[in-house]
Amino acid sequence: MVLSGSIFAIVHLSLSEVAPLTVLGIILGFVYTRTQNLMASVLLHALWNSGTLLTLFLLGSTFT
Repeated sequence: MVLSGSIFAIVHLSLSEVAPLTVLGIILGFVYTRTQNLMASVLLHALWNSGTLLTLFLLGSTFT
């Protein structure tokens, strides 16, 4: 899972976010192995992306 999480982070091509994306990748792998349901990992990934998008909107509105 560590290798898979590292590859997950690297393919996002964001050097500054390698560590948190590696952790996310490991968590997504763990969730899949525990549930044997890919949709659980997909939902978790979607929630992560939604939180990131919301953060960008909130930070963007404070700096303009």
